[in-house]
Amino acid sequence: MQDARDWDDLPFYMKFRIFDGWQYFSTAGALIQILASLMILDDQILYGHIEYTQGLFLMAGLGNFFAWTQLLYYLGYNSEFTLISTILSKSFRTILVFYGVYVPIFIAFGFMGKNF
Repeated sequence: MQDARDWDDLPFYMKFRIFDGWQYFSTAGALIQILASLMILDDQILYGHIEYTQGLFLMAGLGNFFAWTQLLYYLGYNSEFTLISTILSKSFRTILVFYGVYVPIFIAFGFMGKNF
C-alpha cells in the first residue's frame, strides 16, 4: 500500500518505519561506544592514566554488547550462517532471561567472596 502524503504530513511513528529496527540498534550502540571511548580518552589526556569509573565500564560494556549482537543481523546474509543466525535470534529471549536471573546471583557470590 502506497501513501501519497508528503513527509511533513506523516505521523511520527511512520517516519521511524522507514529504517529497519537493527539500524536504530546499531546506531545506539555506535554512539555509546564513541561516547565511552571519548570519555576514556579524556581521562587519559587529562590525568595521564585511565581512571575507570563504574559508568565508563558500563558504557563500554554496553557498547560492546550492541556491537556483538549486531553481528546477528549480518550473519543472516550469508547462506552458510543462516541456521546459526536463526537459532541465535530465536534463543535471544531465553539468553536475556538467563542473564537477568543468573548473572546477578553470580555477581552476588563474587561480592560475598571479595568482602568475606
